[in-house]
Amino acid sequence: MVGRASYLNHTALAAATLAKDGARVAVLDINAHHGNGTEDIFWQSASVLTVSIHADPAHDYPYFSGYADEIGNSAGEGFNLNLSLESGSAWANYSGALQAAITSTARRWLSSKAAMTDW
Repeated sequence: MVGRASYLNHTALAAATLAKDGARVAVLDINAHHGNGTEDIFWQSASVLTVSIHADPAHDYPYFSGYADEIGNSAGEGFNLNLSLESGSAWANYSGALQAAITSTARRWLSSKAAMTDW
């Protein structure tokens, strides 16, 4: 597989710094490709909620990650949300995914039940 490589994840560094200081942090990654680097960094952490809206990984790079069943692991279970869209999706599909991302983020951080996973 061929793809771009980023050697320094500024978003993850900022999120980790804010979380270390006690902030409730959510990273919303909106572009064609799944945010697998950020997802991987916080995969086992409940300190940062990662949400990615991207093209369906069954048909678009990176192909191996970005599926809905990837929800985090260990302490991070339930702190990762992947919302994939079919190629050529209309605004209605995109705005629906964006609303789901905002709603799940608000639920996660505004709820008194930090372990809630019913996205």
